[in-house]
Amino acid sequence: MVPSDLNRGQISSVHRCLVFDEGVANRPTIDLMHQQTNRQLQERITTLDVASVLRVATQFFGRRGGVYAAFVETQGPSHLVLRGQGGEELIIAARVAPGGSAVSGSSYLFDQQVAQFLDSLPPASSLATEPVLP
Repeated sequence: MVPSDLNRGQISSVHRCLVFDEGVANRPTIDLMHQQTNRQLQERITTLDVASVLRVATQFFGRRGGVYAAFVETQGPSHLVLRGQGGEELIIAARVAPGGSAVSGSSYLFDQQVAQFLDSLPPASSLATEPVLP
């Protein structure tokens, strides 16, 4: 493939992650589905208190099967550092927030498992997570 092929909108299998922005003269942009940036740090608000979040995280990741198990390496009053297959690091942190706790999870390779964990937490009411307007 030569650069002129890109200008005509032809994409080889090597360039499947490129999409074309219709408003900018067929200039290729990166497809957001393939970016890891937004998946490395994920957050949720839950009704659980901070200690319960950390306990549930330890149980959730400890009972995973095969390559997706992770075990506590370090623990503090508001965070866990877990290690998984190949030394992969997962970090779960929680802090007090209106209506419960704000929970964040970060990992490079375990982003899907972090999302599953966060989705398994009981959500805070929508009233507690909406900003209060004056």
